[in-house]
Amino acid sequence: MKAQMLFFLLAMVSLSLFADGVQPNGMGTETNPYQIEILDNLLWISTNSSSWVPDSYFIQTANIDASDTQNWNDGEGFSPIGWGGDRFRGNYNGQNYIIDGLFINRPEVDQQGLFGFVEYGTIENLGLENSNITGNSYSAGVIGWISDSIMNNCYNTGTIQGIWYIGGLAGYCYCSEISNSYNSGNISGEWYVGGIFGADTEYHSTISDSYNSGTIQGDKLVGGLIGLAGDASITNCYNTGDVVGSYEYTGGLLGSYSDMNSYLEYCYNTGSVTGNYYVGGIIGSVTNRCNIFSCYSTGNVQGNIDVGGFYGKTYNNVITKNCYSTSNVSGVDEVGGFAGLNTCLIENSYSTGSISGSTFTGGFVGSNWESAENFTLNCFWDMETSGQQGSVEGTGKTTNEMKDIATYTSLETDGLEVAWDFIDNPFDDIGTEDFWDIDSETNNEYPYLINSSSVGNDDENDVAVSLSKSSIKNYPNPFNPTTTIQFELTSNNQASIEIFNIKGQKIVTLGNKFYNKGLNSVIWNGKNKLNQTISSGVYYYKLKVDGKFQQIGKCLLLK
Repeated sequence: MKAQMLFFLLAMVSLSLFADGVQPNGMGTETNPYQIEILDNLLWISTNSSSWVPDSYFIQTANIDASDTQNWNDGEGFSPIGWGGDRFRGNYNGQNYIIDGLFINRPEVDQQGLFGFVEYGTIENLGLENSNITGNSYSAGVIGWISDSIMNNCYNTGTIQGIWYIGGLAGYCYCSEISNSYNSGNISGEWYVGGIFGADTEYHSTISDSYNSGTIQGDKLVGGLIGLAGDASITNCYNTGDVVGSYEYTGGLLGSYSDMNSYLEYCYNTGSVTGNYYVGGIIGSVTNRCNIFSCYSTGNVQGNIDVGGFYGKTYNNVITKNCYSTSNVSGVDEVGGFAGLNTCLIENSYSTGSISGSTFTGGFVGSNWESAENFTLNCFWDMETSGQQGSVEGTGKTTNEMKDIATYTSLETDGLEVAWDFIDNPFDDIGTEDFWDIDSETNNEYPYLINSSSVGNDDENDVAVSLSKSSIKNYPNPFNPTTTIQFELTSNNQASIEIFNIKGQKIVTLGNKFYNKGLNSVIWNGKNKLNQTISSGVYYYKLKVDGKFQQIGKCLLLK
C-alpha cells in the first residue's frame, strides 16, 4: 500500500513538473479557483491535464495577448485544452475578459480550438478576438466538441478553417446548451459548417439568444447558425452574415433541419444565401416534424434547384406558422418566394421578394410534387413585387392588398379562412396572442412580427445587438417580486427597457426617458403594462437607445 501511495504521489509530482507554463494562483476549487491572468497560465492549463477534472474552477482576471502562440510547437500553435481521450470537465469563467490572437495550425488533427473537447463542463463570459484556427474536423473558436455542457456569453471574432464539423463557437454539439453568444469571424470548411456550430446529430441541444455576422462558406450542409441541426431547439437567434455553399443544403440559419418535435422560433436572417441544391433564406431543407414559428428572412437567395426565400425544400410533417420572406430569389428549377419545393403545412405566412426561375417557379411555392393538393393555409404573395402571377400554393395579391390589414383579418378576403392574429383584433381577428402588427413606418408597410428578435429591426443596419460584451444585467436573478435592471450608456441618450415573454410578446416598457452617460438602472415589479402581476417564467429585457435595440438580457421570475 505504501508503495502504491508513493507511486501515485510521484506521478502527480511528475505531471506538475512536466506541465509547461506558469501555474496560476488559486487551488482550482469553487471558493478558490485558478486565476488565469497571463498567457503562460493558459499554457499551464493546456499541458496540465490533471487540472481538467470535474468540479475544477478557473476564472480569467485580465485580458490575455495570445499572439505569441503562432511561435509555439514548431508553428502548430496552441495545444487545445481537452481532447477525446482526456476531456475537460471543469468550469471556466472568462469574466468578460478576452483572449486575443490565439493561433492554431493543425490541419490534419481533429478537435481544435481553445478547448478541444469539453464534457460536463461550463464555459462562460469569454471572448476570443482575432483568433486564427485551422484544424481537420470538429474544430471551432471556443470548443471543438462540446458534450453535455453549457456555453454562455461567449464569442469569437477570428477565422476558423477545417474539413467537417466546423463552427465559430463549437464544431460539434452533443446534448448541450449554447446561449447569449455570437460569432463574427469568417468560418470555412467542407461539410457541416455553421456560425454557431457545425452540427448536432443526436440528443437534444438548445441554442438561444445568439447570432452570427461572419461569412460562412462550405460545400454541403452550410448554415449561418448551424450546418446540420439534427436534434436542436433554437430560439431568439439570427444571422446577418453571407452564407455560401457550393453543393447542397445551404440556409441563412440552418443548412438542414431534421429532427422530430424540435422547434425554431423567433429567429431571422438578413444575410445573402448562395448555394446549388436545396437553398433557403432560413433553411435549405427541413424534415421530420420540425416546428417553425415566427421567423423571417430578408437576404437575397440564389441557387439552382429547390430554391426559396424561406425554405429550399420541406417534407415529412413540418409545421410552419406566422413567418414571412421578403428575400429576392433566383434559381433554375422549383423556385418560390417562400419555398422552392413544399409538401408540408405552411400557415399564416407570406412572401414579397422578386422571383426568377426557368421551370416550376411560383410567387409563393415553386412545386409541391402533388399539384392537385395545396399544403398552405391563409398564405399570400405579392404578385407585383415578385413578378409572378401564379403559384401552386398560396393566394396572389396586389401590393396595395398586401399592405392592407383587411387582407389578413377580414374573412371576406379571398384565400383567408381564419384571421391572422394582429394587435387590437381588427375585423374578424379574434386571437389574443398578437403575433402581427402593421403600420406605415415598419417593414416597408407589410405586416411584421411582434417578437423579441424582430421588434425594431427594420433593416440590416438595425439588427443587432451586442450580446457578449453587454453590460446589461439584472439582480437578483431569479427574482420575486422585483428586480433591478442595470445598464450602461456610452453617452447621454434617450433610453428604455422593454420586457418580453418567451413568445415575443411585449409585457411592459420601463424608463423611456433621458439618461446620463454611465451606469443607470430601472426596477421591474413583475407586472405588465396594465399593472397586473404576471406568472412565473423566463422573460427577456431589451435596452433600447434612441429608438434602436442595443442589448438583451434574460431573467427568471419565481413565485
